[in-house]
Amino acid sequence: MIRALGRDRSTLVWLGALIALVVASATTAWPAPLGIVFLGAVIGSLISFISIGIVLIYRTNRIINFAQADIGGLAAVLTVLLVAQTGMNYFLGVAIGVLSAMVLGALIELTVVRRFFKAPRLILTVATIAVTQVLVFFELFLPRTFGLDFLVVEFPTPFNVQFAVPDVAGNLPPVIFTGDHVLALLTVPLLIGAIGLFFKFSRFGIASRAAAENSDRASLLGVPVRRISTLVWILAAGLSAIGALLRAPTIGLSIAGGAFGPALLVRALAPAVVARMENLRVAFLSAVVLGIVDQAIFFRVSDPSIRDVVLLGVIFGSLLFARRRRG
Repeated sequence: MIRALGRDRSTLVWLGALIALVVASATTAWPAPLGIVFLGAVIGSLISFISIGIVLIYRTNRIINFAQADIGGLAAVLTVLLVAQTGMNYFLGVAIGVLSAMVLGALIELTVVRRFFKAPRLILTVATIAVTQVLVFFELFLPRTFGLDFLVVEFPTPFNVQFAVPDVAGNLPPVIFTGDHVLALLTVPLLIGAIGLFFKFSRFGIASRAAAENSDRASLLGVPVRRISTLVWILAAGLSAIGALLRAPTIGLSIAGGAFGPALLVRALAPAVVARMENLRVAFLSAVVLGIVDQAIFFRVSDPSIRDVVLLGVIFGSLLFARRRRG
């Protein structure tokens, strides 16, 4: 593991940045207390599931899936409505939400991606934007089937745990963490570890890596490239749903005017671009670091547009840096 990290300088850079932010939060060098740093790390780690899904689909189909966030968003809306409005068991509702996202991912791959499989990548990318608009429509339509004009619903997890992270300097009140955050803290390392082992040791993981390197050559060697594409879309959709469902209790879920997807997509796309659409470890670590930065900005400045500008700047800067290195 240590040797693998040593060979991956980008992973070490982002790991060092994460450690530096945590250390700086105990001093005056960082404009946010330690509790905000931990909160940003939790939220960033959940967004990393969507970022990893973007990377997986790009490695398989060579497109940026702009519908990735809304696949999870639609599953989150369905789950919240089932649990909060009908009183369905939390775990059953989450299972239905994740399963519906995976089915949706398979449908998108079979009906849209397969249709444009040999088309230029730009056309397929634009097709995912069209899929996004369809998903946004259903995000807005679903609450009305439950008698709501728009969705603003509390979605707590059934875990009654609470702890506080105090401000080291003692100037600010402590940040309270609940069972919602604890569930995320327990789920993220288990799922990230399972993803790493799955892609490293399973037959599907090995075949997907081969298809990502050269799909034409992998197809000639007998690798079922199109079947792998379907499975990758199913996995990415499931990750998006899990990230959105675990994120909903921590920051709330509000859909009015279809603003859920773009805000989440920008926060998920930035780590994927930093990882150059290929390195899953860098995508995860950069999502955590950018989550900390995002929450620190929000702690000091309430204007959400400034946070979006910073994240868009990260995307633009990463693209320029990658272009310069290639040149």
